[in-house]
Amino acid sequence: MMPTIKDSSSIEEVLQYIVACYGAEIYQEKQRLSNLIADLYTGEERLKRLYRRMVMEDAVSQQLYSISLKPIQEREGFYNRLLYQFKEANFLEEAFARQVLDAFLHGMNLLLVEPISTKATIEDGEWVDEFGVKYSADRKKLIHVPYDLYGDYSVLDGTVVICNCAFWSRDNLHEITLPPSVTSIGNGAFSCCLHLQEIILPSNIMSIGDAAFWGCSNLQEINVAESNKFYRNIDGVLYTKDLKTIICYPAGKMNRNFVIPSGVTSIGDKAFIECENLHEITLPSGVMSIGDGAFAYCSNLQEITLPSGVTCIGDETFYECENLHRINIPRGTLEKFKKLLPKWTDKLHEI
Repeated sequence: MMPTIKDSSSIEEVLQYIVACYGAEIYQEKQRLSNLIADLYTGEERLKRLYRRMVMEDAVSQQLYSISLKPIQEREGFYNRLLYQFKEANFLEEAFARQVLDAFLHGMNLLLVEPISTKATIEDGEWVDEFGVKYSADRKKLIHVPYDLYGDYSVLDGTVVICNCAFWSRDNLHEITLPPSVTSIGNGAFSCCLHLQEIILPSNIMSIGDAAFWGCSNLQEINVAESNKFYRNIDGVLYTKDLKTIICYPAGKMNRNFVIPSGVTSIGDKAFIECENLHEITLPSGVMSIGDGAFAYCSNLQEITLPSGVTCIGDETFYECENLHRINIPRGTLEKFKKLLPKWTDKLHEI
């Protein structure tokens, strides 16, 4: 029997949980998927019947799995045909049919179109707004922000991508408003925005690049819309929706000692980069991987406790952590951690 899950009245979260446990192939097994929905979904009974009928009679899950195997440039056409068939067969309004079909789509994190690149290219063309901010010709990419932009800035509605380093080192910006249309934030997009204090990520954000908020020394909160399907905010810290990975810990957050929640299994690349306020951090027993530069430039970090289950530690994890004098590890794991942290063997202490 599978354990219950939090907020299981959301069919999308139920499906994401099922896929995480059994893989996307579960969408091919109609009876088994239907039974799992019956066990785990605790919302309205009429909706539960609809979702199970979508699996058993309309074969929606099977068809979506088939679409996932097709080249990405062909998927949207097949999906639109499925939407039309589902709507007509069940006499549903298109908006509602799309809503429930999209829940199954997002349950397996299926992309219908190629994501727009966060790199700026000559082919993008350009259009410049009244503040001198450069966008692509189709207004879908924000490419470059002038250094003298100050105060607050609202990104143009319809923008889909914030390009790599677009806001890099714009010291005079205090608040940046992102429209609901934004889905991707590039590498280093807001890095070194020294006076940025808070940012709200809209519901459609699907990807956040490495070091997107690196060097934002006054950033104390990274908030994300509650309806976002990929990320979650807890006390201003950004996690993946399933709470298994820490994406970013704000550099301006004032916690000296931080205990990572027990469900976390991985620390993302550069997740704690330049968090100078951190003095001590404890990783829970479930953590298995620590990303590249995860704690780089944490100049006041003095002590960290690693669990025995860690199997992968990225490059330059503790780069420039000049005050780190103690890395606590469980007894009997010294040889293992000597291999994982060859440059820090003199700091390893078995406890």
